[in-house]
Amino acid sequence: MTARFLLLLSICLIACVRPATAQLYSIEPDGTTRPQEWFLAEDVTDPLFATMMAVIDADWFGEVGQAQLDSIVQANGGTKLPHELFSAMRRIPVAGEPDSIVQIILAEEVDRPIPYSLLGYNPGSIRASQQLDFLHFAIGNRSYLVRLDDDEEVEVEIGDAQLFVIVEGYMKMDFDGWLDRLLGSKLDDMEVKAFLTFWWNEQRYSLGMGLSNKGRGKTGAFDFMADATLFPAPKELLVVGRELRGEGLRKLERWNARTASAGSPSPQATH
Repeated sequence: MTARFLLLLSICLIACVRPATAQLYSIEPDGTTRPQEWFLAEDVTDPLFATMMAVIDADWFGEVGQAQLDSIVQANGGTKLPHELFSAMRRIPVAGEPDSIVQIILAEEVDRPIPYSLLGYNPGSIRASQQLDFLHFAIGNRSYLVRLDDDEEVEVEIGDAQLFVIVEGYMKMDFDGWLDRLLGSKLDDMEVKAFLTFWWNEQRYSLGMGLSNKGRGKTGAFDFMADATLFPAPKELLVVGRELRGEGLRKLERWNARTASAGSPSPQATH
C-alpha cells in the first residue's frame, strides 16, 4: 500500500461523509461534519496565504477550489503569487499522526520567477510539481536557546507552530548566478523539504526549510504581515529552522517506513 494510495483512499472516504453543499467543513466530537464558510486569517496580508492559514487555525477540512480562490484574491487586494495556477487547496483528516494531509493542486508544473524580491532584485526562479502533498503536524509551542553573535544567549519562544513536510511532489528554488556568487553560502540553490508557520514576538512568520545541492541545511524566512522575505534571516529563526528541518525529515522517515511496511514504499517524485 503506497503513500499515494493512502492519500487517495482518504480523499474518497472524506468525499463520502462531507456535506455536499460545503467545500469546507468541521468534524464535530461525535464524528459528524458541519459545513463552514471560509474566512481570512489575521495578521496574514496575502489572501492566498490567509485562506490557507484560516483553515489550519479553525481546524477545518475540505477544499477551496479555483473559483473561490480567484474570488478571494480579487476581493482582498490581489496577490504576488500566480493565483491563476492554483486549482485547489485541500486539507484531509488522518487517523493518528500526522494531524492532516494538505494538498496544493496547480494547473501545471511551475517554472517561474520567484514572486518576492531580495535586496530589491528578483532573485531567481521557483520550480514545483503540479501537485504538492504535505504531512501537517500541529506541534504547538516550542522554546530554543540561541547563542547570538555577541555570545549572548537568548531564549526563543515560538507559538502555535505548524509543520508542513513535503511527502509527494517537489519544490526547488534556483537563484541567479550573480546573486549566488555575491552572497555565497547565504543563498545557495535549495530543494525545499518543509515549511513552518508560527508566532514569534507577536508576529506571524513562515520558514522554508530544505537542503542545498551539496546537502547543507538551508532556511529562508518570510514575514506574513509585511508580505516579504526576511534577508538576512535573524539568527534566532535560523536556529529554529535547523531544529525543525531535522524534526520534519525524521517525521517523514517514520511516515515512509510506516507506509512501506504496509506494502511497497512511497513513490519518489521526479524532478
